[in-house]
Amino acid sequence: MDIRDTYHLHPGMQLLKAAIVREYRFKLAISGGMALVGALAGILYFGKWPFASGTGFVAGLSGFLLSYLVVFRQRPADHRLLHLLRGSDAGRREIVWIYSVCTQTMPFGLYLWERGTMYFKLLDGSTIVLSLPAGQLKMVSKFLGRLLPHVAIGYSKERMEEYERDPRRLSGGAHDEI
Repeated sequence: MDIRDTYHLHPGMQLLKAAIVREYRFKLAISGGMALVGALAGILYFGKWPFASGTGFVAGLSGFLLSYLVVFRQRPADHRLLHLLRGSDAGRREIVWIYSVCTQTMPFGLYLWERGTMYFKLLDGSTIVLSLPAGQLKMVSKFLGRLLPHVAIGYSKERMEEYERDPRRLSGGAHDEI
């Protein structure tokens, strides 16, 4: 049985979905917090400091608008990456290059944590970025390498130059160790 038949059950796909849901919740928390703090500032400073009150109401309204957009326009199930991976081979071929970056947070040389970021470079020149736990980048990359054999995986300066020149020339399935 081919991985393309059961890809939605693979742990790598579950990690991608979890990253998308995490991103969605973060956006919702930030926009909701902005709405709440802005509305509270507008109410608390109403009549005392007109500028602070007006700024608070504008921030609150902006937060409510952003919350609305997140809830009704950016659902995790509607994420562009999921549409590309669920689509036909033609849809999957829009992804031409995948690479990841692992960032370690080490203030004063003291290791605190590390975070991974996965970049999906598309045929139209756009990029989809997902934040993943650093320890899971390799498994997700291997899964994507099997699901998308035409995709170049791994970062190099040459690939970046090639992608900037013409993204269509980059695909071909070259894989580097991530």
